[in-house]
Amino acid sequence: MEMRESLERYKQMEGVKESHFIDREMRPYMEAFNIGLKQYDEEQYLLAIDSFEEALKQYWLAEAECRAYCQGPQQLDANTSPSSSFHLYELIADHYIQVLQCGHDCIRELATRAGRLSPIENYLPMHYDFLQYSYFKVDNYEKALETTKSYLLIRPDDEDMLQNLDYYQSVLGRQGDSNIITPRQ
Repeated sequence: MEMRESLERYKQMEGVKESHFIDREMRPYMEAFNIGLKQYDEEQYLLAIDSFEEALKQYWLAEAECRAYCQGPQQLDANTSPSSSFHLYELIADHYIQVLQCGHDCIRELATRAGRLSPIENYLPMHYDFLQYSYFKVDNYEKALETTKSYLLIRPDDEDMLQNLDYYQSVLGRQGDSNIITPRQ
């Protein structure tokens, strides 16, 4: 808490700019996403697209790395040791439960900013939401539809995105087959 207060005090000093502060703990995908948000807010949609695409690329690399760490050795419970009376299949099952839990925790960890305890809500879906709108603003309806379908894989009941899906399909239906366009990772 003291560190944040000190930073705020320094930011208020004369001649100090935001660019003087560099967050050394910020993850590459979060940095690209934040840059994209700034460009999006400034209605620089082509630049925002590049930043959001880079953020997604970096996010999926970090997610794959996190899940790879999960495949390694897991901690045994104090009550679950090889010398206890558990059978081998129970130990194997416990191991895979831990691997699955670790993989699930990756999502939460990747959405949590350094120094914070709780993750950013809907962090990954937000990428696709901002990206689809940016593609819409530059009239790239194919990419907008692709990112809309990707978003709906994560949040299939989102009414606004379902309306966007209908819109893009109707626009592209006149130009070609919108069913060819599939969601991305």
